[in-house]
Amino acid sequence: VEAKLGSTHTVKGYEVSDDNDENPKVTIRYLTPSNEYKTLEGRKLKLTERGDYKIIYYAEDMYGNITTTYYTVRVK
Repeated sequence: VEAKLGSTHTVKGYEVSDDNDENPKVTIRYLTPSNEYKTLEGRKLKLTERGDYKIIYYAEDMYGNITTTYYTVRVK
């Protein structure tokens, strides 16, 4: 995904399922181009730096099993 500096990116939606847990906990974090690791509150991310933002989804079930997936937003 590409975006312009200063724009706001709406994080992609997600679907989570688990055989043993009807409501796995989902956390969305991101890594900024300057390597700051932050938790995203809501679904909007203000893109204030040039470079790659890594958007990371963490899903955790009631047994503590964690699965992750991610995508990158390149800011020019």
